[in-house]
Amino acid sequence: MSDFIAAFAASPARLTSLLERVVEAGKLDVPRSEGKWTPRFIVHHLADVEVLHSMRFPAMLTQDKPTIVPIQQDALAALTEYPKRDPMISALAYGAMRTRNVELLRSLSSVQLEHSAVHSKYGEFTMTAWAEFVIKHDVSHFAQLEESLNTIFS
Repeated sequence: MSDFIAAFAASPARLTSLLERVVEAGKLDVPRSEGKWTPRFIVHHLADVEVLHSMRFPAMLTQDKPTIVPIQQDALAALTEYPKRDPMISALAYGAMRTRNVELLRSLSSVQLEHSAVHSKYGEFTMTAWAEFVIKHDVSHFAQLEESLNTIFS
């Protein structure tokens, strides 16, 4: 149990480090290739979905297999004006919500971690499996941030 929670807990520091490097390199608003999200968008997206996780975990604990619905990420980015928003605030919000989610996960018994939900696209998940899925999501976006550091696209 502690391995996935440790990985889950490590993500905020990783995001902050990557964001600082991207800003220092002057690539905050440079997509890694045409049509891809900029680092600014990625950071805002991670913060927005972490808020969703902070609602999904309690739902999984208190409801019988609640349905998890995906967000319309591009619509959310447009409606909340990602280009105008400060990514450091989103990184801080992500870190705060993730820390809260880690605290919750650490407080749960192995039986509670087996509570589940059904994602409308990915099927049924236990809390542990969802946290592992979220870690993969983080890692994927962290790789995109790393890639943006090496891009020559502008």
